[in-house]
Amino acid sequence: MRISLLERDSMTDPLTGVFNRRYMDLRLSEEIAKARRYRLPLCVLLLDIDHFKQINDRHGHQTGDQVLVALGKMVAPVLRETDVVTRYGGEEFLIIAPHTPLSGAIDVAERVRKRIESGDFGLPGEPGEMAGTSVTASIGVASFGEDMDDGEKLVRAADENLYRAKQTGRNRVIGGTPGATGIAAP
Repeated sequence: MRISLLERDSMTDPLTGVFNRRYMDLRLSEEIAKARRYRLPLCVLLLDIDHFKQINDRHGHQTGDQVLVALGKMVAPVLRETDVVTRYGGEEFLIIAPHTPLSGAIDVAERVRKRIESGDFGLPGEPGEMAGTSVTASIGVASFGEDMDDGEKLVRAADENLYRAKQTGRNRVIGGTPGATGIAAP
């Protein structure tokens, strides 16, 4: 019993309760090996909370932590049981989507984005605002394949797409090969 508790603690992020970066590295390596061996589709989604620094500055770091915890809980119900949510670092989360082609992963990312956008994070509004402060996220999606043949390249491609999502207005999903036109929503 104690070993399983230690194992669980070594695999989960203590704040959000989702898997941590160490587990992500191991699991992504496993999923890449399966995708390569059986020629299965595999995608990763890299999610970053938009303007997170402003949430911390305006409402405090404890509230920022509450947003991270709430986001971790909001994302899981939108995903399949085979998908893996991990805290990549700071306000970034990485989702491993095995057996998922790029078009399917973009659909998943859009569902996650909409869920976050419509979620109630319990943040108070500024004077004169009708509702509380909204939380949105930008998501970059990348697909395993000839150009992305290892975990590092795959995550880097998702990160480049995330950066493009941030640069083109935030609260959007961009997927595809970085440098190409890509697919964007909304």
